[in-house]
Amino acid sequence: MTPSFAVSPWFYREPDPAIVPLITEHALEWRAGIGLDIPIQDRFGLGVQLQYRAINSNVPGNTVTDLSVTMGPTVSF
Repeated sequence: MTPSFAVSPWFYREPDPAIVPLITEHALEWRAGIGLDIPIQDRFGLGVQLQYRAINSNVPGNTVTDLSVTMGPTVSF
C-alpha cells in the first residue's frame, strides 16, 4: 500500500482575456490517493491506484473535482 498527497498553489500574473478578462486567477490544487499492488502469483500481480483531485479557483469555471481509478498488471523481476 502506498499513500500519496500533494498540494500545489497556482498564481497567474495576468487575467486570461479569452475566459475572464478582469480577474487574475489564483487556484489551489490538492490530490490524495492510494496505490495497491496485489500479488496473484510469484512474479505477477495487479496494480490499483485510486486518486481524488480538486482544484479550487477564484474563477468559477476553473474549479474542478476528479476521482480516478487506474488498474493494470504488474511484474516483479
